[in-house]
Amino acid sequence: MSYENILELSPEFGLTESIEFRTNITESESGKEHRDALWDAGLRTYNLTCKFLTKAVMDVIWTFFIARLGSYDYFLVKVLTEYDVSAEPVGTANNATTRFLLHNFPVDTAANHSCTVDGVASTDYVLTNDYTTEKSYIDFNSAPASGAILVIYEYYFRMRFQDDKMTRELAAYQLLHTGIIMREDRWTSYVPINGNSSSSSSSSSSLSSSSSSISSSSSSSSSVSSSSSSISSSSSSSSSVSSSSNSISSSSSSSSTGA
Repeated sequence: MSYENILELSPEFGLTESIEFRTNITESESGKEHRDALWDAGLRTYNLTCKFLTKAVMDVIWTFFIARLGSYDYFLVKVLTEYDVSAEPVGTANNATTRFLLHNFPVDTAANHSCTVDGVASTDYVLTNDYTTEKSYIDFNSAPASGAILVIYEYYFRMRFQDDKMTRELAAYQLLHTGIIMREDRWTSYVPINGNSSSSSSSSSSLSSSSSSISSSSSSSSSVSSSSSSISSSSSSSSSVSSSSNSISSSSSSSSTGA
């Protein structure tokens, strides 16, 4: 398995997102329920579709699926509606510390990124991924003196194919109509901000037949919106396949395939 396997999606592709939780429910003779949340947070599933495919593009997907051994090997994907971070506060400069932890992992070190220290743009840094500890950092060449550190960068999600079998004749139909399923794969220790926790939960709740209620409130209404975005990256070993209305590209520091 390798973190260098990157599936890159152009805006022509569509993703339908769903989230799943796991709950153990036991019911007493009286009808009362006892519920245990087995997962601290849910796992997301993505249905990948495309408007138009060429044979060359289909061959790329076919090869990528075979290289992953179906659902066995994981790969990295930028989710089109959730891949970039704008002005993330990572700490305060103290003229001594050169490394600061980023909130997301892994980050795209080749994509566009920027940093400001006390409101002033800085280029005296690099972004790094530690795949052993599953953490990403911003490393300064020299310790910044003072002020808040804000970072803009892009990051990946870890995925795998849901199925072990793909039929070449049906693959084009699946992408154009029903879609190919990708399932979020938990990291060993990294816990994303969105709550993809690898640990089990000990939380539980009981519901009696007499009464139960769930309520939520806030001082202001919340909304979720999505907007179209484009993703592109390049490297010295990237390869691309394109058609008039759709492109699939792949890149990695050594070997990756894109769809």
